[in-house]
Amino acid sequence: MIIPFDLETIHDPSLPPYPPDADGRERMPPPPYHQVVCAGFLALDAKLQTVKIDASAGPDERPILERTLGALRSDTELVTYNGRGFDVPVLTARAFRHGLDFSWLVNRKGARYRFTREGHEDLMDELSDYGSARSVGGLDVWAQLAGFPGKLGADGTNVSGWFADCAYDVIAAYCLSDVVQTTAVALRLWLTRGIISRETYSSAARSLLAAVAADERVRPLLAKVDEARFLLAAPVAPAAVANDSEAA
Repeated sequence: MIIPFDLETIHDPSLPPYPPDADGRERMPPPPYHQVVCAGFLALDAKLQTVKIDASAGPDERPILERTLGALRSDTELVTYNGRGFDVPVLTARAFRHGLDFSWLVNRKGARYRFTREGHEDLMDELSDYGSARSVGGLDVWAQLAGFPGKLGADGTNVSGWFADCAYDVIAAYCLSDVVQTTAVALRLWLTRGIISRETYSSAARSLLAAVAADERVRPLLAKVDEARFLLAAPVAPAAVANDSEAA
């Protein structure tokens, strides 16, 4: 089973504030400082058909972690965007915090090794050639290239406010939007790398859109998706370039 997933977090209130940088600006805290408030995932079967979209969100971290870690089986393949830099280290730290079993990370062949797709494929690593190229714009840019909209007017900085307002459904919808778009980017990458055929891509892409349409939490994405681009229904038109006479 292939599992694209994403986490949403807030600062762990039991820990002291993470110190700002020398200029007094807030910095991204390291993994142990993050309390998980939502875990979202999508399940792809052997034919890359979307069989499930789900999320757990709420004020109690432990059941979110238990459900997430409990879903990892010996054959699970994780797909993330910056999961090696953030999501998996956060899971490691928070499993440590609660004394939960995260043995999948050491037992799943390849999951802990950066320069492999086996066990855990981090799309940011793959798309930047493991840091050789600049990764500017993040998941948003790659999603937009594939026909998805990227962020819909909010980002991770909004999560703490939603959490304070007990808007757990909003957090779940936001998290799942990232999961769906991570899946879209993964499918396109696998196509361009020759890992899957055009026919498999088309079937998987249509299955993803159908699953999104059936789930009210992510259905608003559909209005913003360029389906022709995502489904590769027609060649992408090149940008118009003015010739010398037109420019004059």
